[in-house]
Amino acid sequence: MASSAEESKLAPGDQAPDLATQPKPAAGISSRRRRLRLALTVLGAFVIVFVIIPRIFHALHTVSTDDAYVNSYVTFVAPRVSGQVARVLVDDNNRVKKGDVLVELDQEPYRVQVAIKQAAVDSAQAELVVAQATVRSQIGQTRGLRFKLQHAIEDVDNQVALIRARVATWEQSKATQVLAQAEFERAKKLLETKVSSKEEFDQKREQLDVATAQVKQALENVYQARAALGLPAQPSEGASLTDVPANLDQTFSSVRQALSDLM
Repeated sequence: MASSAEESKLAPGDQAPDLATQPKPAAGISSRRRRLRLALTVLGAFVIVFVIIPRIFHALHTVSTDDAYVNSYVTFVAPRVSGQVARVLVDDNNRVKKGDVLVELDQEPYRVQVAIKQAAVDSAQAELVVAQATVRSQIGQTRGLRFKLQHAIEDVDNQVALIRARVATWEQSKATQVLAQAEFERAKKLLETKVSSKEEFDQKREQLDVATAQVKQALENVYQARAALGLPAQPSEGASLTDVPANLDQTFSSVRQALSDLM
């Protein structure tokens, strides 16, 4: 019936198509079916490998029961500092790992403690400034006292040198006195022989009196210098006026006082 209809649609003189050269619809359908079966096979293998097998493995290694007991270790967790808990960040049976924050403590008491400690630090820093100023003042005083000690030692040394200088002056005065005594004796003899005048004799006697007075004054100056150093005015028998203790510059009263102040 179909061929008759087709033949009726052909125009006169047209040649009928060759039915053997047209594609067969059954071959295309079978190819699509093979591709579909291949896709379903791959999908089934994927489900089996990644879904069914893991579930079977889990079921084989997992025991299920309604009234089971599990042994476990209890770990006590405590903060390093005490305080009131302000917020809990986990619930029971939650999984946690190292570094997770479990609870938060109330920070206000610690802020108060920090403020108190900061005030103590500020006070200590102020005291440090005062102490540093005191140390600088004491260093200045120490330098002054050290200079005072050095000055006291130098003063003792100067007084010892003064004693020696005055003893030298005394010795010079005695030499002058000896010379004046000789001049006086010669003038006296010349006066007796009427060779020298009375005025020349009086002049020589006056020079002798001056020389004698200078000797006495020089000796008193030596005694005064020795007494200033705490030494006996007249040395013991056999000792010289210039003899002083070797450590006098360490044992003299002013030196000892300056050393005590420095210590």
